[in-house]
Amino acid sequence: MESLIYDRLDVAEQPECPLCGSIHVLGKMRIYAGSIPEMYGKAQKELVRHELKGTSWINVCQCQNCFLIFFEPKISGSPEFYKSLQSFEWYYQKDKAEFEMAGKWIPPNARILEVGCGAGWFASRLAAPRYTGLEYSESAADKARSHGLDVRTQSMQEHALANPSAYQIIYAFQVLEHISNPGSFIAACLDCLEPGGLLIYGVPNNDSYMRFIQNDRLNLPPHHITRWPDRTLESIPRIFPVSLVSIEHEVLSDIHLRTCVGTMIKRRLDLLFGREETIVDRSLGGRLLNRCAHVLAGCIATLLNDAVFRPRGHTVIAIYRKKIPVKVEPNVANGFFL
Repeated sequence: MESLIYDRLDVAEQPECPLCGSIHVLGKMRIYAGSIPEMYGKAQKELVRHELKGTSWINVCQCQNCFLIFFEPKISGSPEFYKSLQSFEWYYQKDKAEFEMAGKWIPPNARILEVGCGAGWFASRLAAPRYTGLEYSESAADKARSHGLDVRTQSMQEHALANPSAYQIIYAFQVLEHISNPGSFIAACLDCLEPGGLLIYGVPNNDSYMRFIQNDRLNLPPHHITRWPDRTLESIPRIFPVSLVSIEHEVLSDIHLRTCVGTMIKRRLDLLFGREETIVDRSLGGRLLNRCAHVLAGCIATLLNDAVFRPRGHTVIAIYRKKIPVKVEPNVANGFFL
């Protein structure tokens, strides 16, 4: 992968990390923005082209302080874009790996806030009596309300202003990678969380096979704006007043098995032919190798039917505990503070 210093990237000024604010940012590669709409079907191609209007190149950058990978410029999808994706059944899945992974951390009677609750499938599964959900999409929020859930179409920042320290558990699954200001988002979550409360985030696992998938339209702007290696999740306690409780990885699921195997085969073929590592490859050679990898994956995937032999899968969750402020009592007798 080509490494570029920031002033050789297609940006007007040095970008800042949207998580920690550091200016120590390394440019990794550039993507031609015009190639992204071509990855979508006919019904969405023009919509995505409009989302990226005025952008010629998108830069892939990595913060050298917290290791977050982000796209610059930070183009987040419009409500119309997300509404178009919701027409597909697979977009809001009724069951996800993080539901089971995170469920064990959530007591039944806790005051819970779910950010990006979608159609409310996880909340319905929890049957939590003191639950509040936030959802960007009005149509998804309506579906969640039809399940009897208290769901509001507010931003996290708006909700935090009116609900300081209101919750014992706050969780967000597949949300952080969609927003252009994750630092502000996490700070708002912590404003809403009581001291000692748990903060749970689920994101796509960038330390898995996913980092090598090429032409993955849903892992590119305007859908995803950031990518989260474990090193970034481990860095959050250096930025915010939390302690890391646990980082847990999904075992590769059946639904992603063939994609994983095909991605790894394509990666080896690229290395064999001396092809540059990239996250977008629309060339004829790349398409031919992708086809070969897909065919071979169908044969090899059966060897991984036993979950014991499977690598890490699509999702990683990180659990944090908000720190409890330490009270400093004055030592009146000695005239100084302990």
